[in-house]
Amino acid sequence: MNVVVEQFSAAFDDVTTQPGYISRQVLLKVLNHLDASWTTEGLELLLIDCGCSTNAPIDYCKFLQWLSQPSLVELPLKCRSERQRSQFLREQWEPFQEEVENLLQSTAARADAGFSLHEIMPSHLRLRALTDKCRSLTETWHGRANISYMYEMFMKMAERDGHSCYLFQDIPQQRSDDGFVRVLDGEVRIRLYSRPKAASHSKTSPLVGRMPQLAGESPIDNLQLPNLMRQKDALLVTVGRRIQQFFLWALRWKQRRILGKMFSMQSGRQDCAAVKARAQSMQEGDDSSVALNLLVEHGCLVESYGQVPQVIRTRADEFIAECLQRPEGELDEELADFLKHCQINPGRPYKADRVGHKLLLLKALRSPELRVMWRSDVEAFTQHRYITTTWIRKVPLYYLPDGSSDFTILRSPGAEESSRFRKNVFAYAESHGLGQSGGGGVDREDRVLEKFCCPQRKLRPNWEGTRKFRVTPERIPLDQGLQNQVKAKASHE
Repeated sequence: MNVVVEQFSAAFDDVTTQPGYISRQVLLKVLNHLDASWTTEGLELLLIDCGCSTNAPIDYCKFLQWLSQPSLVELPLKCRSERQRSQFLREQWEPFQEEVENLLQSTAARADAGFSLHEIMPSHLRLRALTDKCRSLTETWHGRANISYMYEMFMKMAERDGHSCYLFQDIPQQRSDDGFVRVLDGEVRIRLYSRPKAASHSKTSPLVGRMPQLAGESPIDNLQLPNLMRQKDALLVTVGRRIQQFFLWALRWKQRRILGKMFSMQSGRQDCAAVKARAQSMQEGDDSSVALNLLVEHGCLVESYGQVPQVIRTRADEFIAECLQRPEGELDEELADFLKHCQINPGRPYKADRVGHKLLLLKALRSPELRVMWRSDVEAFTQHRYITTTWIRKVPLYYLPDGSSDFTILRSPGAEESSRFRKNVFAYAESHGLGQSGGGGVDREDRVLEKFCCPQRKLRPNWEGTRKFRVTPERIPLDQGLQNQVKAKASHE
């Protein structure tokens, strides 16, 4: 015992003479005597969390106070008693899991029922609320937040957004014994990607009640659709949408009358199979009634304009477009170039000048030929969705300018940043998503931010923000393996 005490006291031989402070080298010796697994890197991470990010001596009174904070002393829930763990899973995690899985099922049901493509995915507001809840629950369980379960379920929802050529569950695959390696049938994927897509509208058909989903420099730049457009195009999107909904309301009204005749002596909701059988018997070979035909097909009231037969939609859209025609005036050269820029590069400042961009937006607001729509309104016509998360930078972001040998720090540790995750259009795995540190995000219930607040000088020049692919192995031994995972949590770290 005396030998241990002497070795421990020897660690303080080179302690600084400044009272109340201790050097990093001495602190590392102390920690090594307590636990030989401590390393310089581990100490650095500990001190960064403590707020001691410089090379100055450490105020050990503040350091000990920080160590004794309840959030650090209190063990995460996964390390507590079986009763506490079971209670948490039963009362908090499983209801959350059920809520997310119900949302996945409703998303799949909308896709299978033929809803319009921009009506399939949940709203950004709903996804943001669930992501925040997932972060809170996993922080309680692990001691640190983890949104991997929400990310996994979001990827499954995104397979239904109308851009994917297939569902991954339908692709033949083989896995290694440990589940880490997966081999997909490339021939099947090639055939599915190369087959011609059945376009819902011809290229000459007007865009009524919907917006083109291609924007930006590549097929993955479609999370933020242009909100500046010609007045005639805005009328087709907004007023056209209202007319489509009125047409849908009229169809539902006719269907209710038909159902009233079918089940005049019965009350309550009828089974879909019974509705289909009765409707088919009423048809008697006459398919002139659109409302009755839809009852035969779906067995329930029509819910989306996308469920209306393609031929009927095309005729209706052409009629609406003809009624909403208006003479198109000329734009001056600057506004015309500004409109073209916003259509091709939504979200990017015109000529890299944010002030000039805002001035031109004000000029566009005054123009009778242009319309500036709210981002939240544009979201209603966007097929893609994304989930957002905020995080604190732990290490600096370095950039090496061309022709220079010195790195430049673009973003320093301690800064709060935001990232968004979406499903890549060209997904080669179920969870193949893309993280982007710029772009729109839900700010509050009634609006979507146009851009995260990040100055242009703090972005790398090759991208509008840092884009990174998620590596998503099936099994990886983190946190003492998979036994500490909450139920249905994916292995994304």
